[in-house]
Amino acid sequence: MNDSEKLTYFIAEKNNIVVISLIGPLLRGNAHVLEACMDEISRRHVRFVIVNFRDVPNTMDRTVIPALARLQRLIRSKPAVLRMSSIHPELRRTLETQGILRPEELANNLSDALKSLVVDANAA
Repeated sequence: MNDSEKLTYFIAEKNNIVVISLIGPLLRGNAHVLEACMDEISRRHVRFVIVNFRDVPNTMDRTVIPALARLQRLIRSKPAVLRMSSIHPELRRTLETQGILRPEELANNLSDALKSLVVDANAA
């Protein structure tokens, strides 16, 4: 697997908000990266999680969908408020077709996702 086919992630945490930034393609050989991310997230006690897809290409291997769905379930079960931001329109259509996106959890970009969490936090 060359560098352009590798998936990596970075986790930033501040004030009970975690931002997971995914970088690279969602390919069959990269599902283990999402599993490692889940392991890290499972040990954190946070109220809000944003999964940022800004640096994820527009296509994906459908075999990664179960790992992505498990990441979502883990976050929701913490319980934490989930936002998914900056999903390329083509990738978004694929994920919507698979039924793993919830409209209330989508944000156009990281800024919108953070703003929506502030609204949720004030409403709580």
